[in-house]
Amino acid sequence: MAHLIPSFPSSLTTVISLLFPLVLLALATFALLWLSKLVTIYLWNSYQSRHLPCVHQFLDFFSPLGILFPRLLRYRSNFYEIAPSLFERLQTPLFAFVSSRGLSVHIKDAHLIREVSITRRRAFPKAVRLYNRLRIFGDNIVTTEGAVWRRHRQVVRSAFTESNNRLVFDTAKRSLARMPGYYQ
Repeated sequence: MAHLIPSFPSSLTTVISLLFPLVLLALATFALLWLSKLVTIYLWNSYQSRHLPCVHQFLDFFSPLGILFPRLLRYRSNFYEIAPSLFERLQTPLFAFVSSRGLSVHIKDAHLIREVSITRRRAFPKAVRLYNRLRIFGDNIVTTEGAVWRRHRQVVRSAFTESNNRLVFDTAKRSLARMPGYYQ
């Protein structure tokens, strides 16, 4: 009769050996859910960019897997170093870079940039989440959109006149011209 009574683990190693498969199962489940989330994001980004010339890469070079396994990446270097060759290869003034991290549209035509950033600003909202580090002292013209952005723009508009811009440009140009002599 004594052998029918279940015995409880008496040592720590027995407890660990019983919990180890459960921990592995939990980690595998987490990894599978994370991977399915990445696939879903990637497919959604691919769908959103279906009308644009695209460059697809499931992982991008800033993702944890991209950092751990750089050989998995098609474009391994800094994206802005290889963008000119992509414009040339695709023979287009714009293309979308699609990854599981996000979707970004890259434009090289100045007139098209003006159209997107000024004329059709509401159709192409600014990605303010990219500028969160600039919020150290609160909202500003770079980190906001909409009515708050208009209020900030109204306050700083007088500082960005053509004459002030020319003064800043000329001063920066003179300073940069003197720099090599300073370091020799």
